[in-house]
Formats: sequence, C-alpha cells, structure tokens
Amino acid sequence: MSIELNGTTGITLPDAAGGYLFGGITYLTAGTAATYTTPTGARALYVEAVGGGGGGGGVDGTGSTDTGGGGGGAAGGFTAKFITTPAATYTYTIGAGGVGAASFNDGTSGGSTTIGDLTGSGGNGGSGMTAGTSFGIYNNVQGGVGSGGDLNVRGGSGVGRLRGVAVNGRGGDGGTSFFGAGSLGAYAVNAAVDALDATSPGSGGGGGANDSTTANANGGNGADGLIRITVYY
Repeated sequence: MSIELNGTTGITLPDAAGGYLFGGITYLTAGTAATYTTPTGARALYVEAVGGGGGGGGVDGTGSTDTGGGGGGAAGGFTAKFITTPAATYTYTIGAGGVGAASFNDGTSGGSTTIGDLTGSGGNGGSGMTAGTSFGIYNNVQGGVGSGGDLNVRGGSGVGRLRGVAVNGRGGDGGTSFFGAGSLGAYAVNAAVDALDATSPGSGGGGGANDSTTANANGGNGADGLIRITVYY
C-alpha cells in the first residue's frame, strides 16, 4: 500500500494482515470551528478530547485574624472514540480554560472541546470566599463530562475551601483531568497569595488564599482543553 505519510509520498507499508498500523499522533491545542483533515489513506482514528479546566475562586481580605481560601476550579470532561470509518474532515473547537477570580468572586468555567460528535464539557469555576473567623470546610464544584465517545469520563472536582480562626489561609486545589493534575491552591501566612495557573490540559486552577490581611487574593486560571488524534493505516 503506497500512501502519503508525514509529507512524503510513495512510502510502502507492510501488509497489516487485517490489523492496523500506527501512523502518528496529532495534538490540537487551539482553534474555534477549525478543520482537521484526515490523512490520505487512514483507515482509523482514535480521537481523545478534554474540555477546558475551570478557574480557581478568589478570596476577599478583611484583616484582623480572618482567614480564607477560594475553591479550586474543576477539570474538564474527557471523551474518546475509535473511529473505523473516518470522515475526510472534522470541525473542532478547543475549550479555553476558565479565568481565576479576584476578590470573593467565583472563577469562570472552562469551555467545551468538541470534534465531530464528541464533546468534553468544561469544568466549573471554583467558588469565591470572604475571609472570616467562623471555621468551615466547604464543598466545591464538579468537573465537566464527556459525551459521544466509547469512553466518557467526568473531570476531577475542584477541592473545597477552608476558613477559620487560628488557621492559615488555604485555597482548594484545582481538579485533575485525564491528562494531569490541576494547580495547587495557595497557602497564606499573614499575607495574600495568588494561586498558580494550571498547566495540565483540561485541569483546574487553584484557589487563592489570605491570612490576617485586607488584601485580596486571586485564583489561578484553568488550563485549555486538548484533542489528541492517533492515526492508523
């Protein structure tokens, strides 16, 4: 069988005896209503998609001995499908990561990643908080969901937030996606500390934290979604 592979024509592949031959992997990291073109001669595609992670929640500083932490953003949902009769082209969109919040606001949710009939919805943004002295450990938000695939997985939830007297400020960790962990929530001692942005595709941003200060702390941004396409001949 002679096909075009990696821009080179005339490559002859051995007889696969009815099976599939690995033909390479493509990562799609950006695009809105963009087009993926199936390589000439491809017999199957294994398509994986994850939605954008949610942004972490912020915390509003009130001073004195008050502490607080924003909740971690949740991870995007994951979906995967083995396509044995691939179309010539597919329209796709990569979901953007949610934005970490300032002050006591909630982080924004991640965007959905779509390709063909597959969707990985974005993770929810982490909850914000106003610092205080009343102790509490608060639940947080769920991850996005996958749909349309042979495998559909919910993204990891963002970790809840903590508030109380005589404790240091602690933001919740971002949710773990199929492709890796979210960013850690901030930890604050007599300060306001912003959380780091998430870097694993589809993971959530951590929540900000403060302790005994009037300064506000920001949540981290969620990571953008991703599509991974494995080609078989």
